[in-house]
Amino acid sequence: MANIQFRTPHLAAYFMTHRRCWDEFYPSERWVFDRIGALPGGFGRVLDVGCAVGGLGRALEERFPLASYLGLDINAGAVDAARTQPALAAPARFECADIVDCEWLDDGAFDTVASLSVADWNVETDAIVAACWRRVAPGGRLVVSLRLTEGAGTRDPAVSYQPIVPAEEIDAADAGDVENAPYVVLNGGEALRLFLDLEPAPAGILAYGYWGAPSKTAITPYDRLAFAVLSVSRGKTDAPATDTRLECHLPAALFAAASKQG
Repeated sequence: MANIQFRTPHLAAYFMTHRRCWDEFYPSERWVFDRIGALPGGFGRVLDVGCAVGGLGRALEERFPLASYLGLDINAGAVDAARTQPALAAPARFECADIVDCEWLDDGAFDTVASLSVADWNVETDAIVAACWRRVAPGGRLVVSLRLTEGAGTRDPAVSYQPIVPAEEIDAADAGDVENAPYVVLNGGEALRLFLDLEPAPAGILAYGYWGAPSKTAITPYDRLAFAVLSVSRGKTDAPATDTRLECHLPAALFAAASKQG
């Protein structure tokens, strides 16, 4: 199944007034980015998959130097809006593209590949993660946000979805004019396996997150979710890692069922 080509103008409008600076990003995102920023070499060459209007690049530059920044988004309106924003300090450009089909983008060309609210907001979650991982340079990392649960997850957009429309307009919106984004939720163990099975195998996984309520506009069977951000690091050589380091700051309940089965 192909990724949804979101065409709604609501995405660009939302990101023109939200997630534009460091303090507007989630605590889980800031925690992981602070850890990356403290590493030798920092963020380096950044690929922002699902960049919207480029808010992540601006947020990072408030605190960290970037070598370069490339923003990709599947929504043409968001990319057009991004190009009208003040320039970043680092060399930057924006392209309208689906990372899964982006064959012109070189493998291993970026030190930091970030994909926030993307892999769990479209139908090809595994393909998005794999395509992002291909672009991570040796010694770099992939940063992904996911919604997790301790029970069974769902990728079925008929079961769990979110209308892409401002909350104050959702009741009055014509259903035929509203695009629905899959509200993907993964079991904690399933999510961990998704990254452990990447090729080449990751050298390390740093995960941070906490329980919270689903979005008020999401139609989903879950009462609570763990909102997680993972930084998946690649070894400094092309050889796959033989033993992935795991540093996990997530609710223990996410993995309790798996440990009992083991």
